Amino acid sequence: MSLLLKGDQGITALSGLAIDVNKDWAGRSIKHLGSAVDGTDAVTLQDVIFLTGAVNRVINPPVLQIPRPTLSKAATEDHSGGGSTATPLLAVGMPALAKATTVSPGLAVDGAVQHQQSPLVDTDETAAANDAVANDLHLLLNPPSALGDGYYWGLASPWDWLLLNIGTAGAGTWTLAWKYWNGAIFAPLTLFYDETANFRVSGMKRVHFVRPGSWALSTIAGLNLYWIKAELTAYTNMATQPLGTQAWAGQY
Repeated sequence: MSLLLKGDQGITALSGLAIDVNKDWAGRSIKHLGSAVDGTDAVTLQDVIFLTGAVNRVINPPVLQIPRPTLSKAATEDHSGGGSTATPLLAVGMPALAKATTVSPGLAVDGAVQHQQSPLVDTDETAAANDAVANDLHLLLNPPSALGDGYYWGLASPWDWLLLNIGTAGAGTWTLAWKYWNGAIFAPLTLFYDETANFRVSGMKRVHFVRPGSWALSTIAGLNLYWIKAELTAYTNMATQPLGTQAWAGQY
């Protein structure tokens, strides 16, 4: 320690220890400390803490903290506008493909006959049923001759429906029944539906029926055909005679 001490060595406290800063430390490959801060050649432990053989403790300098600037942007909110509206969904319709076709109303009838029950008279109106002249089919007599009066429509082969253009709707009280020839009598015809309302409506009206299994040919007014008949089964009065314009027969 003598190399370090300077002055009186009779110290009684470490605070009295002085280091000879001008001591020649070259032999130990240690550069001398130089002059003290007060211009003398000694420093005390208040300046440096040094232990024999090595520096065991050095006053650690504080870690330099470089402050990081905080960047921010003040945003001014504007609530003066109204609320946003939802964007409506665009509905795209699916295209429809269609082909224009001409629908035939049916086949020209092979027979149309006005039937008078008493005395028995059958009047052929087939030509009138196949032209467009209005009101040339006498669907019922006015007044009827008797119950059993009516109208026949026929085709050369079995068929399934009748389309009738009623030009003048009848007015009055009566009832009709649809029948077919079964080889012996005119029997009731089973209908799917009847739009004619006993000839008391006008316009294009259909009568769809079940094709009879026992349907037979019959000759009426000289025409041998498969016939159906609209037959008068009840009658009270007739203010307006029903008249037809044209008729067609249909097959499935």
